[in-house]
Amino acid sequence: MSLCLSCGLCCDGTMFEVAAITPEEAMRYGDRVNVSKDRRHLLLPCPALDGCKCTTYQDRPGVCSTFKCLALASLDEGLMSDAEAHEAIEEVLGRRRRVTALMGMTDDRQALAAARKQAVAGTASEELTAALAYLNRALLVMLLKPEDSFLRKEK
Repeated sequence: MSLCLSCGLCCDGTMFEVAAITPEEAMRYGDRVNVSKDRRHLLLPCPALDGCKCTTYQDRPGVCSTFKCLALASLDEGLMSDAEAHEAIEEVLGRRRRVTALMGMTDDRQALAAARKQAVAGTASEELTAALAYLNRALLVMLLKPEDSFLRKEK
């Protein structure tokens, strides 16, 4: 099974809140996705995401077809095993579930969005602030470039 089909973090609003698209792409997708007012950003979570599967995969935006998180890039380059890549994803998912629990909600995406709003407004509890910090650290590992020297394994 493809790593991406077990993840979806780049599309579900966990990693990013927006993804850059061209105005032409915004026109092409019409009401299948949500775009910013300036028609230069796809608003995430993407409504074309069904679980971890893109329902517009064959006609997805350029940014979606070229993006590779650290786990996928490292797996492709042999720097990370399949088990290690899945472990990195599970770490993020576990941290996101913690935020959801602290928010007293059941929908991870809605809880994360609400928690981030509280953090920006300065109204998040100390415990929620810490949970968001741990989630952000786990996400950082997913976003770093595989060529970063401290991520390379000794060969």
